[in-house]
Amino acid sequence: MNKSLKIIFIAIGATVTGFCYFAWQHHWIILNIPWNTTIESQTVYTKKKCIIHLWRQGTWTQESVELLWSQREPFNVQQLTQAAFSLLAEEYATKQKVVVEQVLMHHDNQQLLIFLNNTPLEKNMSIHIKLMIIESVLKTLRANDIKTPWLNFLVHNQPLGDTHLSFTQPWPLAGFVNAKT
Repeated sequence: MNKSLKIIFIAIGATVTGFCYFAWQHHWIILNIPWNTTIESQTVYTKKKCIIHLWRQGTWTQESVELLWSQREPFNVQQLTQAAFSLLAEEYATKQKVVVEQVLMHHDNQQLLIFLNNTPLEKNMSIHIKLMIIESVLKTLRANDIKTPWLNFLVHNQPLGDTHLSFTQPWPLAGFVNAKT
């Protein structure tokens, strides 16, 4: 093999290696190292009585439900949010059932991303009812000791779309309504 062919192979190898390193640094390539991952089967699930807050006929009401609970906050938020949306769907007779597909923790541990299959807010609802539906979910999470301060509601991997309320920015878990329980 002549000298120029060796130089070409070394240059190609260095370019591919450099590109792979660049892609890994920019999270285009994700490596799951087996000794660095947690095993999901070790998570312990228990039953817990949880309080779901609902806005009914101009006042806050509470419903007690028993849900699966774990040490993982995203799992607990998924359980609570699904229970809240199910009760809210009965209350407001929404056309489409809302399923919480997944809840993920943002890398900074300050935001939860809540992925829904449909919007819980209908076009014919008043702004007040829409706000109370979202506040019901926020109040439910607060009542059950969820600590993550910000929530993003997403439908089909996009911010929840509504003509009256904006979901392009995260919603504070503290909520906006200053009402007594």
